[in-house]
Amino acid sequence: MVTNKKDQSVSLIDAVKLTETARISTSKKVVHGIAYSPDGTLAYVSSESVGADPGSVDVIDLVGRKVVGTIAIPGQPTGITIARSPSTTAGR
Repeated sequence: MVTNKKDQSVSLIDAVKLTETARISTSKKVVHGIAYSPDGTLAYVSSESVGADPGSVDVIDLVGRKVVGTIAIPGQPTGITIARSPSTTAGR
Protein backbone atom coordinates (compact mmCIF):
# COMPACT_ATOMS: atom_id res chain seq x y z
CA MET A 1 0.00 0.00 0.00
CA VAL A 2 1.17 3.52 -0.78
CA THR A 3 -0.29 6.92 0.06
CA ASN A 4 -1.30 9.28 -2.70
CA LYS A 5 -0.50 12.57 -1.01
CA LYS A 6 -2.91 15.32 -2.05
CA ASP A 7 -5.07 12.82 -4.00
CA GLN A 8 -7.06 11.83 -0.89
CA SER A 9 -6.45 8.11 -1.40
CA VAL A 10 -4.19 5.13 -0.91
CA SER A 11 -3.31 2.49 -3.49
CA LEU A 12 -2.94 -1.24 -2.99
CA ILE A 13 0.01 -2.45 -5.05
CA ASP A 14 0.72 -5.92 -6.45
CA ALA A 15 4.35 -6.30 -5.36
CA VAL A 16 5.16 -8.83 -8.09
CA LYS A 17 3.58 -7.05 -11.07
CA LEU A 18 4.18 -3.55 -9.64
CA THR A 19 0.65 -2.53 -10.59
CA GLU A 20 -2.13 -0.82 -8.68
CA THR A 21 -4.83 -3.32 -7.73
CA ALA A 22 -7.16 -0.93 -5.89
CA ARG A 23 -7.47 2.73 -4.95
CA ILE A 24 -9.26 3.57 -1.70
CA SER A 25 -10.47 7.09 -0.90
CA THR A 26 -9.49 8.49 2.49
CA SER A 27 -11.30 10.96 4.75
CA LYS A 28 -8.62 13.65 4.45
CA LYS A 29 -6.61 15.03 1.56
CA VAL A 30 -2.99 14.94 2.76
CA VAL A 31 -2.41 11.26 3.56
CA HIS A 32 0.97 10.46 5.04
CA GLY A 33 1.91 7.31 7.00
CA ILE A 34 0.72 3.69 7.05
CA ALA A 35 0.87 1.01 9.74
CA TYR A 36 -0.68 -2.47 9.71
CA SER A 37 -2.46 -4.51 12.35
CA PRO A 38 -0.45 -7.53 13.54
CA ASP A 39 -2.77 -9.91 11.63
CA GLY A 40 -2.47 -7.86 8.41
CA THR A 41 -6.21 -7.30 7.98
CA LEU A 42 -6.28 -3.58 8.79
CA ALA A 43 -4.23 -0.59 7.72
CA TYR A 44 -4.04 2.63 9.74
CA VAL A 45 -3.41 5.69 7.57
CA SER A 46 -2.45 9.03 9.09
CA SER A 47 -3.47 12.28 7.41
CA GLU A 48 -2.03 15.70 8.14
CA SER A 49 -4.14 18.60 9.36
CA VAL A 50 -4.81 21.46 6.97
CA GLY A 51 -5.46 24.86 8.56
CA ALA A 52 -8.16 24.49 11.24
CA ASP A 53 -9.15 21.03 9.96
CA PRO A 54 -7.57 18.44 12.33
CA GLY A 55 -5.56 15.49 11.15
CA SER A 56 -6.91 11.95 11.36
CA VAL A 57 -6.22 8.25 11.24
CA ASP A 58 -8.36 6.18 8.87
CA VAL A 59 -8.83 2.49 9.63
CA ILE A 60 -8.97 0.52 6.37
CA ASP A 61 -10.25 -3.04 6.02
CA LEU A 62 -7.76 -4.53 3.54
CA VAL A 63 -10.04 -7.45 2.61
CA GLY A 64 -13.11 -5.28 2.05
CA ARG A 65 -10.94 -2.50 0.61
CA LYS A 66 -12.79 0.29 2.40
CA VAL A 67 -12.47 2.76 5.27
CA VAL A 68 -14.24 1.30 8.32
CA GLY A 69 -13.43 4.06 10.81
CA THR A 70 -11.84 7.47 11.23
CA ILE A 71 -10.26 8.96 14.35
CA ALA A 72 -9.70 12.75 14.53
CA ILE A 73 -6.20 13.61 15.75
CA PRO A 74 -5.35 17.13 16.95
CA GLY A 75 -2.08 18.55 15.77
CA GLN A 76 -0.10 17.23 12.85
CA PRO A 77 -0.05 13.41 12.65
CA THR A 78 2.47 12.19 10.12
CA GLY A 79 4.18 8.87 10.83
CA ILE A 80 2.33 6.04 12.55
CA THR A 81 3.27 2.69 14.10
CA ILE A 82 1.61 -0.20 15.90
CA ALA A 83 3.10 -1.15 19.27
CA ARG A 84 2.57 -4.46 21.00
CA SER A 85 0.72 -4.23 24.28
CA PRO A 86 2.85 -4.92 27.39
CA SER A 87 0.87 -8.11 28.06
CA THR A 88 1.96 -9.65 24.75
CA THR A 89 5.66 -8.86 25.23
CA ALA A 90 6.01 -9.89 28.89
CA GLY A 91 8.50 -12.70 29.43
CA ARG A 92 10.23 -12.36 26.08
